[in-house]
This record gives sequence, structure tokens and C-alpha cells, in this order.
Amino acid sequence: MGMIESDKVLEEIALLLSNGKQVLFTPRGVSMRPFIEGGKDTVTLVKKPTVAVGDIVLVHIGDRYILHRVYKLSTPKLDDSSTLYTLNSQLVLQGDGNLQGYEYCTQEDVLGTVIAIQSPKGRRKPLTKGRLWRLIKPFRKYLLKIYRHTYLTFNY
Repeated sequence: MGMIESDKVLEEIALLLSNGKQVLFTPRGVSMRPFIEGGKDTVTLVKKPTVAVGDIVLVHIGDRYILHRVYKLSTPKLDDSSTLYTLNSQLVLQGDGNLQGYEYCTQEDVLGTVIAIQSPKGRRKPLTKGRLWRLIKPFRKYLLKIYRHTYLTFNY
């Protein structure tokens, strides 16, 4: 969700995830709308051995922590018959609410993967892979505009 404000908290989250713990926290920002509402929804993260296209991941790139969806994998497979990607495969990330711009990282930069999203009222949100959302990218700006108008009108 763009840059997350408290690097110290995220350093602790990274440590807990690397030690095999589940972590629940509330991300900030609007770049994962409409699936994660920053500052309100909570996410549960775990460290997984691999990630797939459509997963929402927390990564550490340079001096930034970012929570975005894996948009695509951009390196060749190990061999023609394999569906596994090398450890150094480049991941292309994009926030669901972003219409342009990508982040690039490797599997090694991934601190954790979102396994649950919960609304402030305690309702568990569906954890989608965002397949349809990625397919309708040309129309997302209109859908996001409607969402923002509706969300701000009825939730504030």
C-alpha cells in the first residue's frame, strides 16, 4: 500500500515472519483499494516458500516496505517442462488501486504473503487472486472512481 509509515514496526513484522509466525496488522494507504482499505482493514501474513501471480505480498525493496499484488513473474522457468521459478525470479508488483506503475523485486525480497483480510467490523473479506481485476485493467479507472465515490459517500 505504497510506503508503510512505521519502519520499526515493519522490521519487527519481518522478524516474526522469518521465524515462522503469523502476523496481523493494519496497512496504510489506498493503493490496494478496493480489496484492502488502508487504515481500516487488517491483513494476516505468513512466510511462504514461494509466491504465485495474484498473491498479495509484503516486500522490502531498498528502504521501502510495500504491500501489493504479484502482477506477473518475469523470468524464464527452470526448464521447459517445469512450472517452478528460480529463487531469483523477478516479481512484478502493482497495487490494485494503481492504474500505472509497477515495483520489481525477487522472491528473496518477499517478507510474507497475505492469507486473510478482515474488515473493521470483523467480516472476513474474500481473498481473491485478482484475476478478473487484472483482466479488466482498461476499465479499472472507472470502477475505482465509482468505488471511491460510493465508499466515501456511505462510509463517512
